[in-house]
Amino acid sequence: MNTDRPHKHPRVRGSLRVTGWALWTIPRPARHFLILIDVLAVVVTIVAAYVLPVNDADLRMCALLIGLGVAAAEMTRRIERVRRLVSDTPHINLTSVWTLAGAVLIPTSLTALVVAVLYGHLWVRSYRRMLGMYPYRDIFNVCQVALCCHAVGWIVQRSRLHPLEEAEAATDLLWLVAAIGVYTALNSLLVAIAIALFQTDRSPVRLLGSLNENMLEWATLSLGAVAALLLSMHTWLVALLFPPMYALHRSLLIRQFEHAATTDPKTGLLNAASWHELTTKELERARRNNATLGLLMIDIDHFRRLNNKHGHLVGDRALRTIADTLRRTTRNYDLCGRFGGEEFVVLLPETDATEAWNVANRICDRIRHLEIQTDTPTANPERLSVSIGVAMFPQTGENLEDVLLAADKALYSAKDAGRDQVRTV
Repeated sequence: MNTDRPHKHPRVRGSLRVTGWALWTIPRPARHFLILIDVLAVVVTIVAAYVLPVNDADLRMCALLIGLGVAAAEMTRRIERVRRLVSDTPHINLTSVWTLAGAVLIPTSLTALVVAVLYGHLWVRSYRRMLGMYPYRDIFNVCQVALCCHAVGWIVQRSRLHPLEEAEAATDLLWLVAAIGVYTALNSLLVAIAIALFQTDRSPVRLLGSLNENMLEWATLSLGAVAALLLSMHTWLVALLFPPMYALHRSLLIRQFEHAATTDPKTGLLNAASWHELTTKELERARRNNATLGLLMIDIDHFRRLNNKHGHLVGDRALRTIADTLRRTTRNYDLCGRFGGEEFVVLLPETDATEAWNVANRICDRIRHLEIQTDTPTANPERLSVSIGVAMFPQTGENLEDVLLAADKALYSAKDAGRDQVRTV
């Protein structure tokens, strides 16, 4: 996992002068943290080079890992570049297949060299000309991954994994799982701290990535463990990893495109078109099975006044906060979407009128207790509230337009009654 996500700060032209570096334009706490990690990685690598001896076999394995990593990166270079462009959370690349294998097989001073060469190759071939990509970020990625590899190497040196071909079958799996766990935990911690120091949005998904992204990281590290086993026992079999790695890259790109096409970028909920399409299918299913559905139309009270008073950044923060509340308050299979502006919609499959009414009141109550921090230090946090209209299918109509119209009428009834409440047809 890497911090390869564009951050908004002043554009600085390339310069050989230290004072011209983009590093000096980022917030001071973030700058200090990045420099600290960079220095720490260099110091630990120097100590490792002094403490752990390197032989000719280690050098050959280091060269082989670099060659394999570069070959894999070249094979998926165009796909990786597009994936990076559409990524909006901590970006996962597949370089850790080779860096974890290096941490298990060779001294960590050489593993740090593998990390530096592979990330340098990615920078030159894929990231260098992309908007928002700066050398200091790639250097931080190299250093934090190197520290993760040093941690894995420390485990390997104190286990029976080194040399790997002599490991006992009863214990090597546990040690490899421990190594993957340490790599993942340290990597996630360092990236989360860096992102938190860059921006005010510190939601778990922004800091740690989604569950799917983390599952990808675990899968990549598992492939790294397999690569280490193959390289230590039957080196030529490592070629079998290339087809699944290429297929994984392509499938990830398709999934990212699908996510971008169906998701509202500000809230992470379904966009209006996707919500409408999925809801229409749910209504057809309910009609065939003689089931009932609940539909909630939600509008943020006085949202325009909030935007005018504090600006659109605070308004966007309010939208994300309410979207997170909707996700936490509804079931996994309920359809939550942003209908446009400050309006949200929620479809509740297999729900009767009483259950829909209870869900709407629970949402209204939870949002009533939310506070949004403003960007003015002396200003008090803003309180939020919503008005909600509830309509049922098939009681209020036989098609989606009829049910939406009924929910919209109920919503305006709630606003006319004083806002911050639920009304139904």
